[in-house]
Amino acid sequence: MDFNEYLNKTLSEDSELKREYDALQPEYEIRKLLLRAREEAGMTQTELAEKCGIRQSNISRLEKGGGNPTLQMLLKIADALDSDLVIEFRKRTQDGEKDIRRTARMNLGAGADSAHP
Repeated sequence: MDFNEYLNKTLSEDSELKREYDALQPEYEIRKLLLRAREEAGMTQTELAEKCGIRQSNISRLEKGGGNPTLQMLLKIADALDSDLVIEFRKRTQDGEKDIRRTARMNLGAGADSAHP
């Protein structure tokens, strides 16, 4: 049994663990998007930190899942990456379940749709 099979089996058997796991998904998604955007920009953590005016250790902490970035910090990072920060609120599915990947999607990548109403 590989890790993903084990994880899926464990989550299906323990509803409390699944709720906790699902609650953490938005944080993991932000970490992945930040790391991907920085790498696609060809920047090191130090270069991004200097461009943002924050310490490299803060960038590292964010990418590792420590800390809780403010909206202002995310806007600084997006600006340093020459990207738009997009935050979406989406309706839940018909059965009332949240699709964590969709409801907490924050796109820091270049080419994000930044149209305003």
